[in-house]
Order: sequence, then structure tokens, then C-alpha cells
Amino acid sequence: MKKLLSILMITALMLFGALTGCNKKETSVKPTTTSSLVMMQGKWKITNFNHNGTNESHFTGYEFQFGVNGVVTAVKEGITTKGYWSTRTENNEQKLNISFDSYPLKELNFDWRIKKIDTNIMNLSDGGTEYLDFQKL
Repeated sequence: MKKLLSILMITALMLFGALTGCNKKETSVKPTTTSSLVMMQGKWKITNFNHNGTNESHFTGYEFQFGVNGVVTAVKEGITTKGYWSTRTENNEQKLNISFDSYPLKELNFDWRIKKIDTNIMNLSDGGTEYLDFQKL
């Protein structure tokens, strides 16, 4: 009986530690969220990429499409480059993570804060000096 009580106490302490051990509140945003649904409807172009105060223009001509499976495609002059995207909520703030493997698209790799999103525009920020704006085509 003592052994069973000891096992139950250890299990309870482990469960308590697992539930209270993380202070960072982070939840996944399923593709049915408003932000994700808006992003997956149609194609987008970058209208502004401000990198440390400098307006970058090397994304002119790219068309982006955010797929339901977490794949984002960027097409320019018939060449398709595949990357990945995901959204989540962290500390009551919507975030968009973009990831590409090749230049120049990998300059977009970041955990962007979604500042504004509607059916025609997405305004993103890193919380500092980087801004990324998309417009629906």
C-alpha cells in the first residue's frame, strides 16, 4: 500500500510540474482561423519589404500562394520555389512564420507579427525595423 501511495504522489508531482513548468503561452492556430483562411484565398504579391530602414525591391514579380498544407509557393518568371508557412498565437498576438531555403526568398524567413490582415492586404512586422506587406493579386 505504501508503494502504491508513493507512486501516486510521484505521478501527481510530475504532472503538476509538467503543467506549471512553462510560462510562455503559445497555442497553434489551425488553418480555419481567420488569418489563415484569408491568406489561403488567392495569390499575393509583396508591396513593401523594409529591411532595417531600407526598402528592398528584389521581390518584384513574385506571386505567393499559401497552401492549406503549410506550403507556400513563390513563382517568378515561371520558376516555382517552395517554402513553408504556419500561423500561431503567442501572448495574444497572431504570428506568421515563413521559411524558404534559397536567396532572395530566405530573407523573408522570420516569425512575423501580423499587424493587419484583411481580404486584400497583410501588414507584418518583426516588432522593430523590419516590415513586410502583401497585397492580394
